[in-house]
Amino acid sequence: MSDTKAQIPLSALNAPTSVYACPFDGQCVGVRDHVLLNPETKTVSLPNRPPDWLDNAVIYEIFTRSFAGTPGQTTFETLDNRVSYLSSLGIDVIWLTPIVPAWSPTVERAPGGPHGYSATDYFSVADDLGTLAEFEAFVERCHDHDIRVCFDLVINHCGWPHTFFQDTIAELDADSNPDDISTFPSIASWNTDSKYFDWFDRQQGGNEYDVAPAQTSFFDVRYQPNLNFGNVALREHILAVIEFWAQRVDGFRCDIAWGVPHSFWVEVRERVRAQNPEFFLLDEAIPRKASFAASEFDCHFDTAGFMQSVHAIAQGKRSPTDLLTDIAARRNDGFPQHTHLLNATENHDEPRLTYQAMLGQRPAAEKVQRAAMAAAVMLPGIPMIYYGQERLITKHGRRREPAYPDDPTQSDDIESDPYKRAFINWSTLPTEHFAFYQRLIALYHDSPVFGVKSKLTRVAHRSETPTDVLVFARNAGMNEPKRVIIINFAEESRHVDLRAVVDTTDQFTDNDISVDTTPSEDIVTVDVETVAVLKTPSLLGQDVPPQS
Repeated sequence: MSDTKAQIPLSALNAPTSVYACPFDGQCVGVRDHVLLNPETKTVSLPNRPPDWLDNAVIYEIFTRSFAGTPGQTTFETLDNRVSYLSSLGIDVIWLTPIVPAWSPTVERAPGGPHGYSATDYFSVADDLGTLAEFEAFVERCHDHDIRVCFDLVINHCGWPHTFFQDTIAELDADSNPDDISTFPSIASWNTDSKYFDWFDRQQGGNEYDVAPAQTSFFDVRYQPNLNFGNVALREHILAVIEFWAQRVDGFRCDIAWGVPHSFWVEVRERVRAQNPEFFLLDEAIPRKASFAASEFDCHFDTAGFMQSVHAIAQGKRSPTDLLTDIAARRNDGFPQHTHLLNATENHDEPRLTYQAMLGQRPAAEKVQRAAMAAAVMLPGIPMIYYGQERLITKHGRRREPAYPDDPTQSDDIESDPYKRAFINWSTLPTEHFAFYQRLIALYHDSPVFGVKSKLTRVAHRSETPTDVLVFARNAGMNEPKRVIIINFAEESRHVDLRAVVDTTDQFTDNDISVDTTPSEDIVTVDVETVAVLKTPSLLGQDVPPQS
């Protein structure tokens, strides 16, 4: 051993050997890494690395049953017909909310809408969406357009009507009302002889509705009983589910990843990578946890960091500069350099950013949304678009109605934002807004400085309104391209003073955005509408986070 390097004699190895190590700075132990030594080929590989294609990918989440634009109309054929549209936008990955049979899509007005996060069968697709063959045809169409498909894997819990859970019930309470969508029939006794009884996590006592030992449920929502990963048979069943879908898709977004044991995710990674070395795994862990990067996931949610900050900025409660602090915090929290975090401004569980800006009385909420998306694309991380952002769904889409409009004792998360799972507006296209998204994604793909590998640097600058403007740089390395990026969240354009070496031709619009001011040999002033990307031969500022 010498500092961070270790040498192992080739003669000490007689077969492929795994070495596990983690960094230690004297105070804190970092995330474990995996090194694979192959004495036959004399190679060293790193299995705990994301696939290379993910480095500059753009993810697009679809709330599946809203994507047709009208209730009950989304099918795999509908999705297939929109692949060329998503290709024209520049999308690399389509993440579909659950497509397996589930309880919520079978109810006319389910709490939260027809989200599908309550599986009743893991080995088929929902009847309302089509057939498995039609889904496979949709995936093939995506591949024809160089788009990968991400399956929403929901294995922390299943749905109350799942056959296996129903087998554990011996008797229902005769007084229960099976038509009440806010509850399910109370359970009077359990079938403890069911081979599935221990497949579900249980508490010692009962609850308000069910006798002991009652099932635990996801956030105490009874129609989503939690699975018990302490049961080997249950684990083998879910691994079979994973192998089934890994043959058909390119990645998993893993719902409530924090509710499933780390050891299980390690095995999931080994299985899917054995089938497809390019397969990727995205975790939902809130707040983010660096431990999920230890031979488990390639990409991680950052809801409590980036997303919450950008929503606060949209409401005028925080400064855009806080986003640089969020990016730095990822490394401070122990995330290794090789793993990726998601730069999402919206998703199906969070309010629409434009809606938040409107509630915060922020002028020009649409422009704020464009600025937020520019930050998501141009800061380090994997940018994600939630369906309809590019079409101003909050303005033009058809809102969903809550499940309990006339019952003040019941709550439904759609009430907080009726557009978070709204029907997309195919009949109305705000062309200027849509074109902004297209240009933004094209620049992200074409520029040598964006993606996850370029350094992030704070830039020396001066602004008349620093609370409206975010200024930073991306640096591809020594003797490599460098860009200064300015993002303006204000309604009006803003002036920013930069070092005179900066080229004032905006790479985003191809316009010269310099402003005639008092001549200065050291300073150049630019006028920024929403976003500007400027070439520079050098940078003056501190890397974020500081490089060792």
